[in-house]
Amino acid sequence: MHDRTIDIAALIAWRARRGMTMAELSRTSGVSYSLIKYVHAGERQFSDVTAHKIAVALGCTADDFSTPGRSRRIAGTDRSAA
Repeated sequence: MHDRTIDIAALIAWRARRGMTMAELSRTSGVSYSLIKYVHAGERQFSDVTAHKIAVALGCTADDFSTPGRSRRIAGTDRSAA
């Protein structure tokens, strides 16, 4: 399974355009609130499948707030210390 590199600002902007809280996005998409919260904080990424669920809930495409990637690393962070 591949993760996508999330553009957090774009994700927040799409959620704001739809007037959705993180809890509403969770309910609408079926993605756990905790994962959404971690992604918004830059601590995790969405898989391709999860990004698609989020995109459907927001009425956009996953490419509107992310780019495909093969790494489980978050751009600009070093998770090996975690």
